[in-house]
Amino acid sequence: MAKTLSGEATANRSSWHTFPGGHRTGTGLVVRAKTYKRPKGVRMMQVKARCWGNDSRMRVSILYRTYTWKWKVARTVTQRCNGRYGTARISNAGHTWYSGRFAPTKRKAVEYWVQYYK
Repeated sequence: MAKTLSGEATANRSSWHTFPGGHRTGTGLVVRAKTYKRPKGVRMMQVKARCWGNDSRMRVSILYRTYTWKWKVARTVTQRCNGRYGTARISNAGHTWYSGRFAPTKRKAVEYWVQYYK
């Protein structure tokens, strides 16, 4: 017989959390997410994005800010604008500030999420 988890164990299970204000929609050739501070103890960060219309592609990038206040690209993925999610994920997040950048090849509406795993 399988064991069931108590309410407390279920509440403490790890899962993906969206930052407050981390789910937005923007339009343009380059859409930039706000800057988000990584919570203490979080080591996995991801940016999910999607756009629509099969006539173009989109680059999804997760960025981090260095200690000299410069933005660096941690990971980039390329996807088609077909309504499916493209996810740029890093698993050893050690910097404090993170953001996302979305660059469709044509002017598109982009829906994105900035998330952490804890």
